[in-house]
Amino acid sequence: LKGVTYPVDYGHIEGFIGEDGDELDVFVGTGDRHGLIKVWRLDVPEETKFILNATEEEFEAIKGAFGPVLKEAATLGEKDILARISLFQAPKG
Repeated sequence: LKGVTYPVDYGHIEGFIGEDGDELDVFVGTGDRHGLIKVWRLDVPEETKFILNATEEEFEAIKGAFGPVLKEAATLGEKDILARISLFQAPKG
């Protein structure tokens, strides 16, 4: 979101492609909670953004930053988050 300052580090995961065709978005916090959010966009039906190592407060702040475009938010265990991220791995070659 233009002009938004996120409460944690925000970047991408190289080698993984999101629904928008750009590198997969990731938030990295300072806790031990993992999860994802799905947001509505004009150019794609939804975009998945992953959240790693967040505190409860950071997770809630990330969700709040996306307010009206937030479609879904979920907390995932370590194995589940890795499995979900792996679905976005870019084809090799």
